[in-house]
Amino acid sequence: SHHHHHHRVTTQLNGTPGMELVSTVLNNFPTNLRIYMLFLLIADSQRLNEQLESKMLRRLFDIATWLMSSPLPSDVSERLLSCKSLALFVGYFTFCSKDKACVLPEDVLGRLLEASGDDHGRFFLKHPPVLDVCDLIDRSSSQGSLPFTLPWLADYLRFGKYSDNGRNDEVRKALGRLWNIRSALSGENQKVVHSTATLCMRVCLDTLFEEWGINPQDDKVVQFFNGLEGSDAAFAGNLDMANKAMDQKGVQACCPELDDLAAVISRKSLSASHAKKSLRKITPVSPAYAGSSKAVPTTSEANDSMSKLKVALIGREDTKLQGEKALTLQRAMLGRYPELKNVIDFVVDAVARNAVDNVIGTNVREECTRIVHSSDVARCNDEKHKSKCYHSIAMASAGEIKSYVTEKVHTALVVLIPANTDAQVADCAVRIGTEASLTTAAKRLLDRIPIEYQKCVKEKIKGCSDIAKKMLSMSPLPWLSDNVSKDLAGTATRIVETFRVCWLADAQEDGLLKKVQGLAFQLNFGAMRTKAEMFPLLPKVSTYHSLWRSDCSISEALQVLGYIWNDVTFLCHAMDSAGDASGRKDQLFSCIKANLLDQLKFGSEQPNVHFGLGVAAQLADACIFHAEDLLDSAAMHSAQFCTAKLLSFLVGSGSLHPRSLQGILVRLLDEPQRICE
Repeated sequence: SHHHHHHRVTTQLNGTPGMELVSTVLNNFPTNLRIYMLFLLIADSQRLNEQLESKMLRRLFDIATWLMSSPLPSDVSERLLSCKSLALFVGYFTFCSKDKACVLPEDVLGRLLEASGDDHGRFFLKHPPVLDVCDLIDRSSSQGSLPFTLPWLADYLRFGKYSDNGRNDEVRKALGRLWNIRSALSGENQKVVHSTATLCMRVCLDTLFEEWGINPQDDKVVQFFNGLEGSDAAFAGNLDMANKAMDQKGVQACCPELDDLAAVISRKSLSASHAKKSLRKITPVSPAYAGSSKAVPTTSEANDSMSKLKVALIGREDTKLQGEKALTLQRAMLGRYPELKNVIDFVVDAVARNAVDNVIGTNVREECTRIVHSSDVARCNDEKHKSKCYHSIAMASAGEIKSYVTEKVHTALVVLIPANTDAQVADCAVRIGTEASLTTAAKRLLDRIPIEYQKCVKEKIKGCSDIAKKMLSMSPLPWLSDNVSKDLAGTATRIVETFRVCWLADAQEDGLLKKVQGLAFQLNFGAMRTKAEMFPLLPKVSTYHSLWRSDCSISEALQVLGYIWNDVTFLCHAMDSAGDASGRKDQLFSCIKANLLDQLKFGSEQPNVHFGLGVAAQLADACIFHAEDLLDSAAMHSAQFCTAKLLSFLVGSGSLHPRSLQGILVRLLDEPQRICE
């Protein structure tokens, strides 16, 4: 049945949900080819894939003339790029679209080791690989054109890791053959003259093994590959012709990171004549990644922060692809100076750790505290706001980290690098160590900032709840505690009348503030039960309102009161069926006017503006609650209706000047995030 049963690619593969599959496949393609790949994944047509595969194969052999005949075409580098693109697609067709399996197994080596004999048929590759890698390597070797063939063969095999065909002898043989070439190219081999072409080949191979998750340093791996038949096949072929043809474009096609490295070296003001030599000598290293397995995918925002932070620290931006390839190249060249590698590893790690610890204790804590205290709790926990804060905190510490790392790496390496090391190599080691240490520090810093930030938020919440407790030490009116009345409008009116402000008696001392606060508190208390029944998901105002505290000014207290009053009006409106008690709501409007707003004779309408601003803030929050699905559209309509009604009542009754209303509305439209609670 397995033969006839086609899974649908786009829905599921080997238990991998559709989106994960799509991103797994797309990650293996360069950006400019992803749109075509996406089209193939969505079309999900076996027939289309088979036709494309045979056409692409023919085209591949048309382009790669150097497999058959000797002189390399003059546009060999452009051709190499086309071959790489075609080989990626052919690899995908061969390994992924027939025996559908796009999940990288845990233990690649274990799967390669299993003999093909004890196979139950379920995983066996029924379609032999369409390219005979070993044969192509032999042909290309004898023509001396291997550096132009290996890069696209490596791209073709890239998808082999996803298919359950690891037990297939041909794939095993192909990997074994590439392993031999890699060993022949490594530093110990005296017969191979190291040149740009050999370095390019080495980088392609290292990238491939790294993508398969095969670690060439692992004894088990070495043992496995050395145990394969034909493991001692010599590396033949004269590369002079390929070296001459390997121009800038060719190098870029094989490994864009060589270009980056050349740029680093020339930028570090090494004279042009030395630049070529040092290309072969340097031992770059980046321990931040050396030990890590596949990095955990982060959100694009985190990547964005990382790249901006790296620009601030290192002064340039790597695209992800370049960055990864640069690492591969650095590892590929490490073979030359093992004694330097360990020293650099140690220094890079120690300095990065100290730099971050140092800055966490000072800059980061101060910045976190400053940012958290200047915004309210609900905003502190908003994801967008958080990532913005993390970014600005990181950038604020960049300068200090940069100067610390630069100074310490230099001091440490000058002491630790063996005295007989070539001065130029030592110089490069310091630069590369500094850069690697800055990258590691950037990563550590971005991991640590959220932890510090959350600590500050926790402290703030504790502080807020202490303040709220103080304010809550007011006890609710005795008749309010046991009043389960459904008549919220009546209850609200009664509370307002109880707390009626009398200008002559209250204007002195802080009696006025106490009354306004008491009024807000009792109204909120009176509405709490109704609110919890009608909208169980809404948070309590006292838990998130930044001005809900005992030490606020009279204008802030009026803002809270406007917020609560609109909240109560909104609840009454939501309770009433359409307009059967509209008289009661008007009674609500006039009672707050008579008992409070008319009494506030500050010689200006300022207090009413604060009250109005609170009313608008309640609407801004209702919009957020609606967006988060805590309020339905009907409730949202009530919130809008009540806000409009309240504000127009304030203007109509002369409590608020139209110009002030305009000011409030402009704030509501221009910077709603500033007035939301």
